[in-house]
Amino acid sequence: MIRFTSISPRELPFSILPMVLLLGLFSFQICSGRTWTNEDGKTAEGIAVKIASGKVTLLLSNEQKVAIPIMTLSLEDQQFLKTWTPKPSKRPIQVPADAIYHNGSWYGVVIEKTSWRKAAAKAVKMEGHLAWIKDEETLAVLTELAGPLHLWLGGSDEEVEDLWKWTDGEKITWFNWDRGEPSNGGRVEHYIQMRTGGKWNDLSMNSPAPVGFFVQWD
Repeated sequence: MIRFTSISPRELPFSILPMVLLLGLFSFQICSGRTWTNEDGKTAEGIAVKIASGKVTLLLSNEQKVAIPIMTLSLEDQQFLKTWTPKPSKRPIQVPADAIYHNGSWYGVVIEKTSWRKAAAKAVKMEGHLAWIKDEETLAVLTELAGPLHLWLGGSDEEVEDLWKWTDGEKITWFNWDRGEPSNGGRVEHYIQMRTGGKWNDLSMNSPAPVGFFVQWD
């Protein structure tokens, strides 16, 4: 394992910093004027952009992003993160004006009856992807955004039955299935839609039930 002692983070080459951060040897400056320290007393700099799945995502000076387990931070910093709220970034040019910001990402709704596959392709063409819901906070935001609409999400088990994954390949470990779901009706329901109230349902790729889809921009 590579160890650093009295070296300043500014003296480390950018090619080394991401590896060091991922090893949990450093903590991070995640807002202006505040330096964060890990449990070993080491420090480094970065700007926090989101918190999800027990990790804080940092934007380093070289524009690289790294996701760091919050538990590797000092207890004082962990306590601070419990009340920390990410500030909206400048809206990227490809993000529609009516999109909303939450925890490092922008979210929008496209009203268009289409298959899950075509919805996924259109989201990518819009320089985003079908939305992922990995925690209760994001669920609450998208439930409010959707209102009464039934919309496609970016999750499926099309590759292996009952092995649900988001479109980035990450295994889904947090679910919000409606009662009796997933049912895999006709053994062809492999794609997630969100119903009114935020509950999930599995549907076939070409189901006419969703009236559109969520797009997420990170």
